[in-house]
Amino acid sequence: GASNSFPLIQNIVSAQLTLPLEIIDFKQHCPLDPDLAKEGMGEKISFASGVGFLLKDAKRINLIPSLEKKARADRRLRRTVTQFVSLLVGSLVLVGLIFGNALHRQHQKLLFLQERLQALEPKALEIGTMQRQIVFFENREAESEVVLEILRELSRLTPEETSLTYLAIESDRLSLRGGAKNLPTVFRFTKALESSPFLKSVRMKNATRRILSEGEMTIFRIDALVVQKEERKL
Repeated sequence: GASNSFPLIQNIVSAQLTLPLEIIDFKQHCPLDPDLAKEGMGEKISFASGVGFLLKDAKRINLIPSLEKKARADRRLRRTVTQFVSLLVGSLVLVGLIFGNALHRQHQKLLFLQERLQALEPKALEIGTMQRQIVFFENREAESEVVLEILRELSRLTPEETSLTYLAIESDRLSLRGGAKNLPTVFRFTKALESSPFLKSVRMKNATRRILSEGEMTIFRIDALVVQKEERKL
């Protein structure tokens, strides 16, 4: 046994059995592993325990039954799988919450913008109407300017012996009718109109000689295209 129990053993053996007793310190004959030979180790442990400390290279022996080891391995596997699934589900839920929160914010923002657009719709319609009116008046102003220019050209180019009885000016077309003293006068008038920067594609549609109360006249019709202001700049 341990040295701490030697006095009790000595009393029992010597006093009662009257046998001689010799105490041997096993550390003197069986040195312990340096890592285990602590101070006072021999007084606290028995020789059998000291022999165990001498077996430095002993292998560990697992005495757990194979079924229990398999059951423990299965439990560890289930615990690992459960932890992995829980972590995966938690991650998916977290991602879903983040995505859902972002989607909700975008939806709220879209609703806010829709409300703003609905509130601004009457003003937008009013502005659109004003813009159309402005464009209309600008076009009318441009057309009026073109009409005035064409009227000046006709006043300048129409021969004295020619009278105009009908004049129609649209946005891009001109049609006029009248009477002239003779056919050559109509030809000169047509040629003069072709030289105008405000007209193009001038064509004499027809010219007919008629006898009227004031004498013989050539009745004619001339059509042309109006040169737009942008084309004249080019």
